[in-house]
Amino acid sequence: MKLYSKDINISIFLLWAWLMTALVCAASLPYVTGSSVTETLHGLLLLGSYSFMYLVPTLLIAWLLQSWRFVRLITTSLSFTATLIVLFFDGRLHDLYGFHVNGFVWNLLTTPGGFASLGADQTNPLLIFKYVAILLAMVALCYFCAVMCRRTKVKWGRVFALFFVITIGERLMYGFAYANLDGEIMNQADCFMLYQPMTINTLLTRFGYITKKSDRSIALDNHGEINIHYPLADIHLNKIEKPYNVLFLVAESLRDQDIFNERVMPFSVNFAKNHGSNFTQHYSGGNGTRQGLFAFFYGLYGSYWDSFLRAQQAPVLFDVLGQYGYEYFTYTSAHFTYPEFDQTIFRSLSPEKLHETSEGEPWKRDQENVSLLLDDIDQRDSDKPFFGFLFFESTHARYSFPAAGVVEQGYLETLDYAGLSREELKPIIGAMKSRYINASHYVDSQFQRVYEYLIAHDLLENTIVVITGDHGEEFMEKSRWGHNSSFVEEQVRVPMIVSFPGRKPEVITAMTSHLDVSGTVLKALGVSNPATDYTLGQNLFDRPRNEPVVVASWSDLGLITEQGKLVIPFKGTTQHKHLATSKDDVPTDMSDLMVELSSEIGQVITRSQRFMGRETVTQLPL
Repeated sequence: MKLYSKDINISIFLLWAWLMTALVCAASLPYVTGSSVTETLHGLLLLGSYSFMYLVPTLLIAWLLQSWRFVRLITTSLSFTATLIVLFFDGRLHDLYGFHVNGFVWNLLTTPGGFASLGADQTNPLLIFKYVAILLAMVALCYFCAVMCRRTKVKWGRVFALFFVITIGERLMYGFAYANLDGEIMNQADCFMLYQPMTINTLLTRFGYITKKSDRSIALDNHGEINIHYPLADIHLNKIEKPYNVLFLVAESLRDQDIFNERVMPFSVNFAKNHGSNFTQHYSGGNGTRQGLFAFFYGLYGSYWDSFLRAQQAPVLFDVLGQYGYEYFTYTSAHFTYPEFDQTIFRSLSPEKLHETSEGEPWKRDQENVSLLLDDIDQRDSDKPFFGFLFFESTHARYSFPAAGVVEQGYLETLDYAGLSREELKPIIGAMKSRYINASHYVDSQFQRVYEYLIAHDLLENTIVVITGDHGEEFMEKSRWGHNSSFVEEQVRVPMIVSFPGRKPEVITAMTSHLDVSGTVLKALGVSNPATDYTLGQNLFDRPRNEPVVVASWSDLGLITEQGKLVIPFKGTTQHKHLATSKDDVPTDMSDLMVELSSEIGQVITRSQRFMGRETVTQLPL
């Protein structure tokens, strides 16, 4: 491999690039020097092995373009710089949210409105400049060393031999760690983008080595061509003379714990006491907006999202509303394109019915949308039923509210994503939560405007009103901030108030789920099919007390029962640190919980394929 010229020694450049890549990766690890010699050795081998692998595209460019010296210098530099940027971004992402650059992140970057939905439009450019400058300085250092050592010969055969020794050593150490369920080493490896675990349990067993049962032993088989089969049968509708109006008020990231109370949300608490059913153990359909609202409108697990998006399949609910000739009043303070609800949930609605208010402060957008919704209802054709949907954005980070509505002092004045890691969050997380509390209080004041209107116009007598959140929000109570990273209570428990014509106010303590909402509404609108034809949920008001619920993330399903929580990966990897916990999120023995929930696990796996065009389901050996 001849990578030497009189001007610059590309070989030295690449060796220094290996070192710089390792340094960027090391900054994202929980530790480099571990609590034991074994952990430290594995950490060093991991850095050496994967930092070299990440440079493979750069190495190939340098080798293939040897005859074009100038082009080789430019393209090698660009490739190496891009590698550092991706690794740096991935490290920050994993540190905050527990997942790597993946389909979800790519979707975020390429979908209109996606990046802004995370508050990236508020990022300080100077902070971004600082990070980019550091990375470019690392590239410059590599070139400086390459110039200074331009006559030094590098024997690449020895370099590759060293790499293979390092890689084999890391693979074997991980294999033994997996066999012994050594969480420190396994968690360390999970920090690396594209890490491919290697297990040697079978080999070790043949030599008489006793291995422990792995946490990563449940998975869904997603091989083969998939076609949607939804609903399972034609929908039969026994039309009722005066169908109910339907109104959904959904707040972004609105959690239940220490938010749904008389201090923070007094108007909703009062509305529930006097006009609605308060579901005190209600779970979203997932820990993200897609999964939560997908479950809410379709009554299906969030694991169906990708297939339904590809097919642009709308929910049964809108087929039924269409047969009744409903008027549609749909508003969001974010975007209908991100997530892609214009291609899924609201696919059957014409674009002019999807109103986005996405400019200005989120609290002002929410206020404006409530005004538009109430004006629409005022001017509607009173001979037709209406469907209303309003998605509130104030409670999404960066947590927006007017100064006049503060109930929690000591809140953080500004919130900049780019400068955050978990270490940097710890001293300010309380002040961030104060922002969230104030934003939740403000959203409640906008809910109140709707409540007062409905009561004043006698609309509660013929309107199904649902008030909830798309998912929850964690403030490092269980180690993470935000959502999309785990199934802890803070991320998946949400308030649920339902005002249903003819029902008296009540408190319902059984576990319920977003999967139960659409089926409950469809039955009330005269659908006569068995619920199993179109939903995996049950009737909100008739759920057995101890019936499990299922939540979803980008890559996993979570089975939540009174006995505990179990994570079931439905993609190749999982983002969850603990795959088995108690109901209140204390890590527990997975083997015992799996035995206890064996019947429920089988049901979840079967139901995860019920509305697909193939029947074959495989459960991997436990």
